[in-house]
Amino acid sequence: MNIFLFHKGNPWYFKYTVDQLRFSNPDATVYFVGDETNALYDGVNHVQFNSELVLARTFSNSYRHLSDNQYDYELICFLRWFYIYDVVEKMEDEPFFYIDSDVLVYEDLRVLKQLIKGRLANTVRGAGSPAICYFNGKQTLKAFVDYCLNQYTTELGILKIVKWHELFKVTEQNGGVCDMTIFQFFDEDHPGWVQKIERPGNQLAVDTSLRGVDGFEMKDGLKALTFRAGRPFGKDAVSGESFVFVALHFQGDLKHLMPRYYRGQKLKLYSKYELVQLFVRRRYSRFRWFLSKIKNKYFKKFL
Repeated sequence: MNIFLFHKGNPWYFKYTVDQLRFSNPDATVYFVGDETNALYDGVNHVQFNSELVLARTFSNSYRHLSDNQYDYELICFLRWFYIYDVVEKMEDEPFFYIDSDVLVYEDLRVLKQLIKGRLANTVRGAGSPAICYFNGKQTLKAFVDYCLNQYTTELGILKIVKWHELFKVTEQNGGVCDMTIFQFFDEDHPGWVQKIERPGNQLAVDTSLRGVDGFEMKDGLKALTFRAGRPFGKDAVSGESFVFVALHFQGDLKHLMPRYYRGQKLKLYSKYELVQLFVRRRYSRFRWFLSKIKNKYFKKFL
């Protein structure tokens, strides 16, 4: 089974992503679509993405930025699908998974694959994210890539994203139009294609974000988890039923927690550099939380 990773640059936490994935899926073939800075990981097939790819450049030239996040960040989140398709298009047509670079995988993904019936499967529902995506073949990814391009190059597509953004701004949330938004549109326009896998069956769960409630018990703003034999367990907040998490998503400013949740065998818990990162990021997270409280309490009516 093929598993794809993508990243531009070489963040400090990515070694945990790679090693945890290799530990939990030793028989999988892992392809890392990246750049010259990250061609240094054992156990993966590194493929440098083609920044001159025609479809990707066409999308970049048409991209309209409707997000509070940085322009380059949102754009590369879209472009990753074009770059990954450029790789799979040259391969045998077979199902594959995509894993975000800030996700730790604890289960053999073949177990999850057995529970998937859709052509495409992910956790994009409302504010969810495609931390884990399943495609039943390259034509399904091609359909999504074409759909992304259509949204930004046709009058109807542009009208749809602009209208969605106007409604989104009323909610006064941070964020905006991103590839997750287009996944939602794709789902709506392709009935029966997309399967949501937050709880795919057999008491398994796929995390949308460690901070996301998702119906599970929480502690100190994060999912309340217990590790048994290297596997994270969480409880349904209503029934108390126990679920095994296939993977955990350290979205946004939670990446400093990845070494703590890592259950592979090769890496040390924290290097000296990562301890400094942990110290700084914890305080930065608290500062951001404090600012958001001040903003909502005193300045909301002026924004």
